[in-house]
Amino acid sequence: MIDPGTAPIEDGVYLGLDFETYIAQDALGSTDFSRLYGRREGWWWQSRHNIHRKARARSDALNFGSALHTLLLEGKDAYSERYAVAPNPNDFPGLLVTAPEIYSALTAAGVKDAKPKMRKGDLVNMAKAYLDVPIWDAIMEKFERQARGKDILQAAEHFAVKTMYEAALSDETIRPVVEASSLQRLTEVSVFWTTPEGVRIRYRFDTLLPSWNADLKSIGNMRDRAMSYAVGDQIASGHLDVQLAMSFEARRQAYQFIQAGQLYGGSPETRAYLEQFPARAPLDLNGVPGWNWLWIFYGKPEDDGAAPVIFPLRVFWGDGRHLEGWRKFRTAYLFYLEKVAAVGLDAPWSRVEPVHDTNDGAARRVMFPPWEKLPEPQLGELEAMQWQASET
Repeated sequence: MIDPGTAPIEDGVYLGLDFETYIAQDALGSTDFSRLYGRREGWWWQSRHNIHRKARARSDALNFGSALHTLLLEGKDAYSERYAVAPNPNDFPGLLVTAPEIYSALTAAGVKDAKPKMRKGDLVNMAKAYLDVPIWDAIMEKFERQARGKDILQAAEHFAVKTMYEAALSDETIRPVVEASSLQRLTEVSVFWTTPEGVRIRYRFDTLLPSWNADLKSIGNMRDRAMSYAVGDQIASGHLDVQLAMSFEARRQAYQFIQAGQLYGGSPETRAYLEQFPARAPLDLNGVPGWNWLWIFYGKPEDDGAAPVIFPLRVFWGDGRHLEGWRKFRTAYLFYLEKVAAVGLDAPWSRVEPVHDTNDGAARRVMFPPWEKLPEPQLGELEAMQWQASET
């Protein structure tokens, strides 16, 4: 492992690089290029160069996605080591939760020292001494002590993650990716390289298999749409195809680094396994690409009736979406070079659009929506639109 806070690491392939070190490197990743393409100057405002940027809080959805990612792509052992499942109140008959409930149970048991206005902590300690019933505060205290150092999953989240894991195992496309957890496995493989223009780029593979670059991705609000439309909308609106295009280039770069001996970290076994990839899955494998891309989109279950869904999507080398992603990446890259040359990275990025018109024939005009509610023609409107001087 490389300690955070060290000097910039050199170009190459890294196994076992912790995320904090990966993200701390001054390099652009797929999310950066997606934002550079979609938001242009807005990229600067969320980058490390904006000293006024606010840190984002970790959401429940992100925690769920990380847990599912761990179980599906890293295996059961990694999941158990990283996550602790919180107790489920429904598993404890007669559970005492509130202070009034604990006080009532103590008085019913004849404990005369119990007082209705005692602090809850004191009531809990008294109940632990005198009552043989489950007390929620005591259960959680024991759990938090045992779970120290792990991320916490609620029981309902754990149930949903397990359900989706079992569903993935039942699918013949996804099963080889999931079952790789019990075999040799390469997850969170990091690649750093520098372009001829001096731009540092990074890419991190969720999981790397000989034939596939695989990535797990959450589907947003599916509503009642067909999955094919929901996934397509998400790729288009988030420019996720930039990620898949970069994955092909990152693997090409990785092969060059492996053959040059620029492979760092990992165990001797994982290093030896990865070193076989250029021969086992070359770019040209008997006239076909040696590897392609597999997205595993998922929708988490919700209490409003949304079922857990897993949607595998294959993208083969050179197909239309790969090309679109590469074009977006290239457009974003050139825009970045242009802005850095013109403004630099220390000054905030902004733009002033050229003047627009409302006339239909104008070269640059504002586009009004077709659903706009327009009024009926009015008496006197022709005279009101007349700018010439009236004849006398």
